[in-house]
Amino acid sequence: MNARTIAELDLRRAQLAARAETLREEWLTLPAGPRASTLGKRIKAIEEQAGDYAEILRLVGTKGLRKAG
Repeated sequence: MNARTIAELDLRRAQLAARAETLREEWLTLPAGPRASTLGKRIKAIEEQAGDYAEILRLVGTKGLRKAG
């Protein structure tokens, strides 16, 4: 994978993490109820996506280290 693709993956991961954090701040202000529950599930899904990107980046980094070694 080239450096540009890796940078794009990292940018997307960072964007998702920031979005999840923004939504979490909103979620904390909501009273308990269906809207809060739905938003909590949405936050969890976004955090999982960010985690998937982080895992890809970790694997790419590990693969890159193997090539260098």
